[in-house]
Amino acid sequence: MIGALKPHLILADDHVLLDQAADKYLSAMGHFEVAAAGTVRRLLDSVATCSVGLIMLDAQMQGMRGLGTILKIFEKDFNGRIML
Repeated sequence: MIGALKPHLILADDHVLLDQAADKYLSAMGHFEVAAAGTVRRLLDSVATCSVGLIMLDAQMQGMRGLGTILKIFEKDFNGRIML
């Protein structure tokens, strides 16, 4: 469908090389608008300000661990999916 909006995907990982490789691969597939969030703060800001359908979340990012991060994400009224 021409002009259709692609679902937004956020890669939340503090390993830069992994973020770059996943971003390149997922963007090339053409199914997602991909954004990287290398910190928990950037992830939470993105969730609060963007329409996000999927978050690929590193379980051990600096500043907050998996479940704590997920709870903070849902405090932002996130209704998408999280892949941990």
